[in-house]
Amino acid sequence: MEELIKQISDKLGIPKTTARKVVLVTASFLKSKMPQSVAAEVDMILELKDITEEETKFVGLFKIP
Repeated sequence: MEELIKQISDKLGIPKTTARKVVLVTASFLKSKMPQSVAAEVDMILELKDITEEETKFVGLFKIP
């Protein structure tokens, strides 16, 4: 996830904290459109392990892995 956050931050010229939120919202959206068995793969691919409680509330759609 860190590599993606860095790319978004660099390419869009936004802070990494904002880019992280972009990644979390996007991941949540994608997961909501996939079967649960496939959605779990998104967590693994993006390495969504260190999601804070605040971020979970911000996104509000997915569970902490």
